[in-house]
Amino acid sequence: MQAVIFCAGRGTRLKEITDKTPKSLLLVQNKPILGHILNELPPAIDEIFLVVGYLQQQIKDYVKNKFSDLNIQYIEQKKLNGTFPALALCAPHLHDNPFLVLGGDDLIKKSDIEKIISYPLALGIQKQKPKNEKMLSTLIDAQGYFKGFEKVKNLEEEVCIATGTYVLNKKIFEYKPVQLQSGEYGLPQTIALMAKNTTIHTVIMPSWFQINTPKDLQRAHSKS
Repeated sequence: MQAVIFCAGRGTRLKEITDKTPKSLLLVQNKPILGHILNELPPAIDEIFLVVGYLQQQIKDYVKNKFSDLNIQYIEQKKLNGTFPALALCAPHLHDNPFLVLGGDDLIKKSDIEKIISYPLALGIQKQKPKNEKMLSTLIDAQGYFKGFEKVKNLEEEVCIATGTYVLNKKIFEYKPVQLQSGEYGLPQTIALMAKNTTIHTVIMPSWFQINTPKDLQRAHSKS
């Protein structure tokens, strides 16, 4: 099974921490985040595409030194215009079979990855209190299928947050990418279009831990 891992971003919310180090190489318990992710990939993943951009040579050097045994290819995202374009750059290399999509800057365990790749189409979720009113909660029907997103209504109430982990197929490229207010094109919002006429399972991923801020990075040391 193929996997796409997004590692191109600047990580601006981490401020000066990422001035000289790409976000995916920030250390958590003396190991880069990307190292944690690659170590957790199950044997079913036999081809990996790393979408790189910012400080990409550091990522390539790290992988060459630590993961030379893995089948890893690099796709450069020159313009950081969203997660959908990042995935679309990989389209010529993807097979017709389902493939895994992961963020390259969050922690996740093998057990959760194995669970999500057991479905032909799936979206990873986690139940938590939203950190801010800009976050979107995931809409799920009675059968556990993904139906779309809605704005968070209450910051004190737990909702299902998308983890940025997906199992998709090449049909996703048949949909017009959704442009966000930022000008970027969002993959999850485009997956919501796909969900209108395709069954997409939701999978709870308790191990997923998002790293966006210096405080998140500090907390990650005790999570992994």
